[in-house]
Amino acid sequence: MRTLYLVRHAKSSWKYPNLEDRHRPLKKRGETDAHIMAATLSGKGIKPGLILTSPAKRAYDTACLFAEDLRYPLDQIVQNDNLYFTGIPQTLEVIQQTANQYDDLFVFGHNPDTLDLVNTFSPDDFENVPTSGIACIQFEVDNWKDITLKNGIFRWLDFPSAHR
Repeated sequence: MRTLYLVRHAKSSWKYPNLEDRHRPLKKRGETDAHIMAATLSGKGIKPGLILTSPAKRAYDTACLFAEDLRYPLDQIVQNDNLYFTGIPQTLEVIQQTANQYDDLFVFGHNPDTLDLVNTFSPDDFENVPTSGIACIQFEVDNWKDITLKNGIFRWLDFPSAHR
């Protein structure tokens, strides 16, 4: 069994409108929400085997906040350019390349890619994955390379406003 956690980055700041998109930082509320969601996972006993993230500052910083709260080594967070607004095929390819030593994979990214992947697996049609939102999808396969868009089992979607 392989478990995928798709995490949308925390709320980012638009304080500096001329700042390149990749460099936008998190808002204070985004940091708070990331801690809320990491605590929720910790309370369920969920820990990442591997964390992959978009290289965008807001996604990487969100991954770091989760990692700190879940006691995951920051130096083992892997940034991948193919998680920065590249679409479902490239995101799926990144996931399929994960080493089989990891049963639980966290992928930190952006909408619309995160939303599109969630809706691919979910029986519902979500309009949004809110910032710091997490979707859990499981695959009854032994190898990450064997996951497809048709063999995932949607388990849940959770987000910060459900915990305020």
